[in-house]
Amino acid sequence: MGPGSWAVNPAAAAPWLVFRAGNSPIELRVLNDGSGTLDELRSIAQTILTLPGGLPTAPAVIAQPACARGTAAAEKLLGEKAVLRRDTVADGYLSCQWGSATGSVAVRSGGQGSDPSLDFGYMKDSPYAHPVSVGAEGWQQTGGQLVFRTAKNAYVELLATPDSILRPAGIVTLARAIAPAYA
Repeated sequence: MGPGSWAVNPAAAAPWLVFRAGNSPIELRVLNDGSGTLDELRSIAQTILTLPGGLPTAPAVIAQPACARGTAAAEKLLGEKAVLRRDTVADGYLSCQWGSATGSVAVRSGGQGSDPSLDFGYMKDSPYAHPVSVGAEGWQQTGGQLVFRTAKNAYVELLATPDSILRPAGIVTLARAIAPAYA
């Protein structure tokens, strides 16, 4: 794919690929673990690199209305207005992301066997996590990361980068604001 490109193809998760198109880094990732291969991602990358005029710029906001309920809490975590928002629904599971020039906040969900469900199990058994009243059952690490299970057995995980904005109380506030979207 060229200079600065790299790929990850772990045995236990879906592959992903990062490459440059012009001055922009592009990340391709298989969202549905178990389907898609690194070779397919490379083929998609080659197609992107051959587009006349390059890859079109995406709008700053790609929105699912249900994610709007978490925007104020996400911006409070970020410490500033979100300048970027990306929301997706994959396999019927809603994910919301907010970003600023200095950080990002993400809420992602999935069913049994998804990363959020696996993280729920790890966190529930961790001596570094405590229960929180979010969803049907919620757990939060002392550092702030939070995972909860909904009444419909979906799992929702809240993350932020850098770790300095991952404040436990702020994450709980965001989880409570966004939880009705998963009810």
